[in-house]
Amino acid sequence: MRILSEIEKQHGVKILYAVEAGSRAWGYESDHSDYDVRFIYVQPVRHYLSLHHEKDVIEIQQNEVDFVGWDIKKALSLLHKSNPSALEWLTEENIYLEHQTVGKIRDLAIKGFSPFTVTSHYYQMATKNMRFVSQQPFTDVKKWLNVIRPVLSCLWIEKFQSSPPNNLSAMLSELELKEAFKEDIEKVLQLKKKGVSEVALNTIPSLFKETNDELVRIEDHLKNCRRNKQGNIKDFEEVFHVILEEIGGMKALYSIN
Repeated sequence: MRILSEIEKQHGVKILYAVEAGSRAWGYESDHSDYDVRFIYVQPVRHYLSLHHEKDVIEIQQNEVDFVGWDIKKALSLLHKSNPSALEWLTEENIYLEHQTVGKIRDLAIKGFSPFTVTSHYYQMATKNMRFVSQQPFTDVKKWLNVIRPVLSCLWIEKFQSSPPNNLSAMLSELELKEAFKEDIEKVLQLKKKGVSEVALNTIPSLFKETNDELVRIEDHLKNCRRNKQGNIKDFEEVFHVILEEIGGMKALYSIN
């Protein structure tokens, strides 16, 4: 994307990776959905030698596109802890730009993946949003999807012990769900794509019941998950050093060409 090159010049960084996020990555965008682009960047080596805490996020809103970027050090620190947002960024779907070193990062993230950490995140997201939708006779379609996607993510992790794909339909195609439950999910998905804003609870009875049942079961499942798994921090540090050498070069202390 041309704008990514402009960001590099404006901020003096090198973008390693850029990917589509938000509703378009999740597979339920409507004609009016904005674009959400997430990226990981490297700064000049001198930045990492500073005694001060330097800014490690770039945020830009341009027309209908929302750009958010994380410094490589921030991204690696979060991935070391199986941060779910960082893992969603590191998907292999809808990629705009990817430097060859990203493969090393992805391998480490997979190796150090913590089912408990990521499942807990999605479970908390789903239960929080479920409390809201269950109190309304007519519910915002987008909010329902903010319940469905994390629930399916929990089910994916339980079955495959890996980070779930961002695309909701991709999860649906691989998970074994009750037919009525799956039909109600697909109904809400199609409503969102058509730009419909609300759905009545009495039109999706299976969705409400089965989602509640799954949340209870996921809560029980979490009690038996291994809790302390993390990636090896030294491995992440090694990749960080390799990236600085390959992208900036340890001799390039003042600029990135």
